[in-house]
Amino acid sequence: MRTTRSRAVLGGSSVVIMLLGLGMGPPQRPPARPRPSPSPTAVSRPADATWEEADRLVGEQKYEAAAAVVAQIRARAQARGDEDQWTRALVREAQLRSALHGYETVVRFLRETPWPPGPAGHAVLDLFHGQTLVNYLQAYSYEIRQRERVESKDPLDLKKWTADEIGAEAMRAYARVWAQRDRIGADPIDRIGDYLQRGNYPARVRGTVRDTVTYLIVELLADTALWSPEQHELYRLDVTALLGPVQAGLDDPAAHPLTKLAAVLTDLEAWQAAAGRREAALEARLERLRRLHASFTASEDRKEIRDDLEGRLPSMRDLEWWSVGQATLADFVKEEDTGDALVRARALALAGAAAYPQSIGGRQCRAIVAAIEAPAYQLTAMNLDGPGQRSIEVEHANLPRLFFRAYAVDLADRMRMSRDYNLLPAWQEVPKLVEGARAAAEWTSELAPTPDYRRHRTFVTPPLSRPGLYVVVGSARADFKRGTGSNQLQAVNLLVSDLVLVQRSTGDAIEVTATSGRTGAPVAGTSVELWQLDWQKGHRAPATRTADTDGAVRFDLTGPGAVVSTREWQSHQLALLARHGEDVSLAAQVPWTIVSAPETIHSSLVYTDRSVYRPQQKLLWKVVAYEGGGEASRFHTSPRTSVTVQLVDASGDVVETKPVATNDYGSAAGEFTIPAGRLLGRWRVRSSLRGEAMVRVEEYKRPTFEVTLLDPEQEIRLNRPATLRGDVHYYFGLPVTTGKVTWRVTRQAVQPWWWWLWGGSFDTATRVVAAGDASLGADGRFLLSFTPEADARASRELTWTYAVEADVTDEGGETRSA
Repeated sequence: MRTTRSRAVLGGSSVVIMLLGLGMGPPQRPPARPRPSPSPTAVSRPADATWEEADRLVGEQKYEAAAAVVAQIRARAQARGDEDQWTRALVREAQLRSALHGYETVVRFLRETPWPPGPAGHAVLDLFHGQTLVNYLQAYSYEIRQRERVESKDPLDLKKWTADEIGAEAMRAYARVWAQRDRIGADPIDRIGDYLQRGNYPARVRGTVRDTVTYLIVELLADTALWSPEQHELYRLDVTALLGPVQAGLDDPAAHPLTKLAAVLTDLEAWQAAAGRREAALEARLERLRRLHASFTASEDRKEIRDDLEGRLPSMRDLEWWSVGQATLADFVKEEDTGDALVRARALALAGAAAYPQSIGGRQCRAIVAAIEAPAYQLTAMNLDGPGQRSIEVEHANLPRLFFRAYAVDLADRMRMSRDYNLLPAWQEVPKLVEGARAAAEWTSELAPTPDYRRHRTFVTPPLSRPGLYVVVGSARADFKRGTGSNQLQAVNLLVSDLVLVQRSTGDAIEVTATSGRTGAPVAGTSVELWQLDWQKGHRAPATRTADTDGAVRFDLTGPGAVVSTREWQSHQLALLARHGEDVSLAAQVPWTIVSAPETIHSSLVYTDRSVYRPQQKLLWKVVAYEGGGEASRFHTSPRTSVTVQLVDASGDVVETKPVATNDYGSAAGEFTIPAGRLLGRWRVRSSLRGEAMVRVEEYKRPTFEVTLLDPEQEIRLNRPATLRGDVHYYFGLPVTTGKVTWRVTRQAVQPWWWWLWGGSFDTATRVVAAGDASLGADGRFLLSFTPEADARASRELTWTYAVEADVTDEGGETRSA
């Protein structure tokens, strides 16, 4: 039984930039472009250029006219040097332009319009600019992530910016405010309250401009969609270092986003602690731990994060915000894979709720306790099972017993009356059965205790001795009442029968064998009906067969004895319904795709003496003709068979044709001369017996030396330095001693084929993990060293493939690779 409970949740940031009044607030998409006001002359008089007039026009959705009014207010404020009104007008005009013309116009407007010179105005406008870019990226993320980076003559054309460029510009805007944190950071949010929408964090926790800037930066840095592939390899980071004091510049391209995130939160925590705001400092620490815990999934990393929080909380017990830390720790413990994780998490949450019951953290703790203690169950049943079997599986937690009712359903009558492809009862029918039908059986199953608060399995044996189809309904309440908030009904279909159908498609028919589920013996005399499902005209049974002594029946779908036409069985689903005495069996998913009998083929294999040729060279070929297949799948060569062999150029034109006959061994040979003046590229030698060979025709220079990568002298292991040797020699035997060697190593993760069964995922893209140059020795040898790095903790079933490539260019400019 699942129950829905409320939980006190805090917003991700103490404030967000105000984008209200125009329907533009995140995460909503911007509204459709409004129709401009047909006569903006009413706002042309300076006397009408007031905020009241602008608000009136916005309320009437006359955004063009409102923008003109705000532009006049901005011009007046700029002339007077009124920075507050100047800033307010810039923000409002940018909002109106965004509503009229989209986000793309805001960047250009803010870049080309003068800003107030004071730091407060700059901070507000930078925050607004950055948050606008973030909202734009979130609203149009799919389209933006399809863009490729291009060089544009207009640097302000937002439609050409990639996601990385938008994220970087937003970070630069935030960083400009961050650089002034010591100057304006202590100002309360109320100082810029006209431009911001307050979140629900208490002012003592996230109440300053410095808090606002820090948590907006953290939100942007934590967006993994803006990380590079290399930055997703978190095993390179040191969790211990990230938990300590961290220093990193926001403009440092070498610093990982999590390192920058830890650095800005380190700065905020230290600043708040120095000012005596212990709860705000604790929140900065909690935010760092939440972000790191969400990013690092290895058990040892998460344990280190939990230990850090657990070690800090006792000294904060006198603070009300300690209960939020206690709730955070309980959430961390809940995600452990140990058997007692939920027990420990519940104890932590109970302590937090008891210490500060009316606080935000106290409410969070109570919600965690309620979620852990909530009764829950899930039913799973066999589609068909014999009487007296453990046919129903119950996964349950915090539930002492479960009540069951079984409702009998006439399967044959249901198939005749149904106009749905769902031949068995669906969830919509369960309430009608519970409220209006009489149960064929009713019983109670005692469930095993779950002191660890985790789900356990219990198997239930329904007391159903009479064969037939039943809808088994489970309830946590004996009265089976719904909608009370303390009960949930779940139902499964169960066909009680000893009759089992085994089906297969062979060639042009469906073969069915009726067997006993208890003994496996064939059931002779079983009546098997083939049903054609049609939701428009109704389901019907065009054919019925009686099983022979082997329990087998056959339904022909082609030929004179076809039970249905080809068009009918290809356009409708098929089902099988069988009866023997009181036993009934159903096969609702009968494949209608019929496998054709294997055909006998006559083909050939084509060989050439080389794979690359130059024009005017001879191409030697050989053809081996063979035939066979059919039911026996036997193949043999085809002696004394006529074959036509063609040379086809890269354009698909036939260059030359030669008719030949195979010898007693089924082979024939010949040659073509490749003419000059034809398109170079991939050519083909084609046989009339469905066979061909691909070759390349190129104007190439014959190589003078070769490059070989030698086998490693020692076994290469993950995350340990490895050294490989290469050898470069001329074809006449001497080593190549001068030249340039460049090499690179790529890595690709190899997942087990079965990962997709349980939803496992991993980055399987090929990544360049190392590259460099090497020098040639007097013996023509070179060395390359690298460390095959990968996250060894990712999974024991995961393996990695490393590919090493080396390019050698000699003093004559010739390049060969290995």
